[in-house]
Amino acid sequence: MIFVNAHIGRTAGLTLNYIFERNFNNGFLHINSKVISNNFGQERISPVTIPLNSSELIYIIDKCGRLPESISSHYIPIPDGLETLEKRYDNIKAITFLRDPVDRVISNYFAFRMKRLLEHKLPIHVKYDYREDMNQFFRNCQYVASKYGIHNICENHQTYFFDNGLDISKAISRLRTDFWFVGLVERFDEGLLILKDYFKQLGLTFNIMYVRQQIAPRTKDEKEQLVTNEIREKIKAMNKLDQQLYEEANRIFEDKVKNYIGDLKADLQQFRKKLNSTAWRFYQNSRSSKVRRFVKFFKIIEV
Repeated sequence: MIFVNAHIGRTAGLTLNYIFERNFNNGFLHINSKVISNNFGQERISPVTIPLNSSELIYIIDKCGRLPESISSHYIPIPDGLETLEKRYDNIKAITFLRDPVDRVISNYFAFRMKRLLEHKLPIHVKYDYREDMNQFFRNCQYVASKYGIHNICENHQTYFFDNGLDISKAISRLRTDFWFVGLVERFDEGLLILKDYFKQLGLTFNIMYVRQQIAPRTKDEKEQLVTNEIREKIKAMNKLDQQLYEEANRIFEDKVKNYIGDLKADLQQFRKKLNSTAWRFYQNSRSSKVRRFVKFFKIIEV
């Protein structure tokens, strides 16, 4: 059995990776651009990284020398990648999280903006300097898409992730039939509790304590200045299919909430209390194995 995190950009996938790595340790395989470059050369990821084909995916797994228990990647194509894994390894449990389309694009912008702010010279694929203008970001994403033959990450990116033909019916069908678990970024903690319950039904423990990873930084003033109402309306217009998909994901999630075994509201309150506990912060801020054993002794980090 392999658990696959089909990671859509800016949907808390790296935080989920953190959780999976804590649970599976050496059995966790994160196929990021560095792994792809190490296997196929720098030219495979420069200036952009396109999804893996089936043979590349299997090659990377075989090179590990072991069968991973969990895989996470932006670059596993759907449906081909999941079908390849299913044929080869039989039992695949696919997991994904979706996010409100407007918030996802805004988060994407600030994440890329931070990279550009740290660079002395803009990279070759940045034709339009978007560091102080989201409209320029839209222009540059369109340029990159046309120049390098990839999909524009600002336009219906989540729908494209599930169906490269942007067929919303197929995307919804795959979301419902091909995925063991579908979560929402806006209800991340609830989703983790439900996911933990799913693992429990398989006879497996799943520790869901986490620290948020790679938060796209922006101040209130920056957001107010760069993300105007006009910008929000433009994002909405570019993501009508994603909005339909997101609404369907909400319906799927509500079904999971109804089927949760236990008191979700009470469990959520207790979980968040532990996330905010001094002991959990102490555990995370220290790299000392002795301190970690001390915290484990009080069983505060186990959820």
